Amino acid sequence: MKKAVAVTTASIAIAVTSFAGTSQASNISRANAVQTAKEYLQTEAFSRKGLIEQLEFEHYSRSDSIYAADHCHANWMYEAVQSAREYLQTESFSRQSLYEQLLFEGFTPAQARHGVYVAYR
Repeated sequence: MKKAVAVTTASIAIAVTSFAGTSQASNISRANAVQTAKEYLQTEAFSRKGLIEQLEFEHYSRSDSIYAADHCHANWMYEAVQSAREYLQTESFSRQSLYEQLLFEGFTPAQARHGVYVAYR
């Protein structure tokens, strides 16, 4: 009986150690994902959805990508404006087609409306 208890105690110790290692690795992965998200936002405008997809393309987990998008301090309204301006610098868009393009890029309807409104001012 004591042997079984000792094995169980050892198993618990191993499980706790493994969990702690996983938690630390997860924290590092999340921090890296947040840093990568910030770097992307410095060079290009992204919607929250678009940023998550880009991070997943970079092989971050879905969970880490969502965490990064939610913790990179992005202003999604500002990102919509920047994205709208980027589109207008390279192509001609009607207000409606620009709005639809921003929706396609993953901006919410409110963000897309705001982006179009400010870009056309």
